[in-house]
Amino acid sequence: MPANPPASVAFEAHFNALPRIRVSDSRKFAAEAKDAIATALPRWSEYAIRRSDGAEDDDDDVDPDDMTPTERWLSETDHRHSENDYISQITKTKRATGKSREELEALVAALAKQIRVHTNAELSAHLKRAADWLESKLSGERWVALTERLEKGEDMKSTEWALSVAWKHLATKPWCVTDLLNARPNGLAAALAGFYARGVRHYAMFDDAAYSGAQKASQVFLRTLRFLREAAGDDPVSVYVAIPFFTDSAMKLFASRAEANDGVRVAEGAESAEIAFAFPGGHRVIIWTGGSKMPSLAEILRSQPGLDPEAAHQVHKILFGEAGSLCIFQHKIPDYLSLPWMYGATFQRVMKDHYARMPPYNPAAVRRDSPASPRGSPRASPEAPKTFECFATALASGGAAPKIKFNGRMYAVRTGARGGRYITVGGVKRYVRSRAEL
Repeated sequence: MPANPPASVAFEAHFNALPRIRVSDSRKFAAEAKDAIATALPRWSEYAIRRSDGAEDDDDDVDPDDMTPTERWLSETDHRHSENDYISQITKTKRATGKSREELEALVAALAKQIRVHTNAELSAHLKRAADWLESKLSGERWVALTERLEKGEDMKSTEWALSVAWKHLATKPWCVTDLLNARPNGLAAALAGFYARGVRHYAMFDDAAYSGAQKASQVFLRTLRFLREAAGDDPVSVYVAIPFFTDSAMKLFASRAEANDGVRVAEGAESAEIAFAFPGGHRVIIWTGGSKMPSLAEILRSQPGLDPEAAHQVHKILFGEAGSLCIFQHKIPDYLSLPWMYGATFQRVMKDHYARMPPYNPAAVRRDSPASPRGSPRASPEAPKTFECFATALASGGAAPKIKFNGRMYAVRTGARGGRYITVGGVKRYVRSRAEL
């Protein structure tokens, strides 16, 4: 590989080292998950509550050195609660809502029946459609991928992983990448300004799921769009968001954040699979909606008979830990976002053989010594760096553009989306072929 390979080549090497998803056993996973919903979740307390009598499960006696990386990760992220913790949760919820323990446990049992199962085959198909959708918007122009924790060594977030799954379906590979969680002072603003100065007008984020939408809405509207508008002025830029699984709550929050930042929703056709917002200066945020809508746990609770809005809020907060949805995914071990703790802990233990053989999207489980991942970890190969020359250059430049004198004044020379160089004089673009032309 050349010392300074093109960004897409560096990305290719990096993504080839990431764990891949398997779609061949999606039917098997769906059958196992549905069986767990029918047979194990009615007895969730047997799996999700630690016994207080000192008895231990057989798994707790296993030496960590004898575990596979995935088994070790599972043991380190135990979602179970102790009996005392559970009793405390029930007591606080009873006090806040006036509901009895029997009523609350009946609610837990009823909601378990509404859990949805999502397979790798479904995820892969969604990301292919999302990639095709993005291609239709780009028209071959260069774009920058928005990911997270790019500079955090072996750490990997779902934005990076989802992009790796969509990668093979993208005819136009990203020109570069930026880190939405850049911890340096003004790091993201500097990188985005640098990309803009080099002619990039399209920015896109892939992810797997949006539950409340709070994190992604902040990243898109309060950081990415804000910094791009500061850099671009009235020169339009577009931000694209492709998330296969989402809740109505997430989409409502996206709309609210867009409106709070002077955005206006653009009318879509009846068959449209997107929501678009236009902003002053011609800037746009377009969200793909061609995936699967997830049930929002908060909204489900508000619709329950016998629960007024405040009681629904307290149940969601105290008993269910503010979980986002009611979904079990093949590609990820259940967490507090996708499922309330009692369901997640049950799946985690009942389906541990599934999680051990995947491995699912799970950065901590995919270590260099993982026998389950022949591609190794994201940092296993020295040819798979998580820093790219284009990103470092953009970060260092901070959007600084070359300047040229015209009619006695200095003007910044910008690069258009198709590579043309221009200055803006009195609000009008004047393209520059050479200094002599001026």
